Amino acid sequence: MGRESVNSDFLRKNRGNGVVFFLRMWYNYYKYLFAGSRSKPAEHTGNIYMDWLKDIFTNPFLMTGLSSWTVAQVLKTIIHCLINKKLDLHRLIGDGGMPSGHSATVTALAIFSALTYGVGSFQFAVTAILATIVCHDAMGVRLETGKQAVVLNEMLSIFNLLTTEQLPEVKLKEFVGHTPIQVLAGILVGFANAFVMYYFVF
Repeated sequence: MGRESVNSDFLRKNRGNGVVFFLRMWYNYYKYLFAGSRSKPAEHTGNIYMDWLKDIFTNPFLMTGLSSWTVAQVLKTIIHCLINKKLDLHRLIGDGGMPSGHSATVTALAIFSALTYGVGSFQFAVTAILATIVCHDAMGVRLETGKQAVVLNEMLSIFNLLTTEQLPEVKLKEFVGHTPIQVLAGILVGFANAFVMYYFVF
């Protein structure tokens, strides 16, 4: 099906309703942008809000990215439990650790875009650049931030032990960034999940 434009009759009839007008504009832009998607569009009910929900949950790019993040977070929780002999459910939504959920998400999105549109497409170019930036940032700034948090937390503990004046109870997040191995593991998770979603789901 070709790219769809906004229906002029609808605009004239609903110009006074700002919310519906905006939603319809966004909805048609979304359909225009992803007109080349290989998945079949969801059957529309005539209710724009329900149609939005259906389109969101049948969007192969969004679902591939989210499912990759979910797989990475579950693996991270399991690995953390095996290493520390304690189940910490906060790791399901936490940063840092093995594998990198951020790296898995953006890698899956880039690979799925390559499989769908080809490596010569602007969709792949944008997602590949995004993946490169996110993975590099996880190993750079975010990793150093976690190291600094460890040092600062230790300094606060020592200060509180040596002085009578107690500082406010503040503990900085230490699980922030990732080591190169953790990022590589996240990339592999995203790569594998993108192929599974492309060939077996969508």
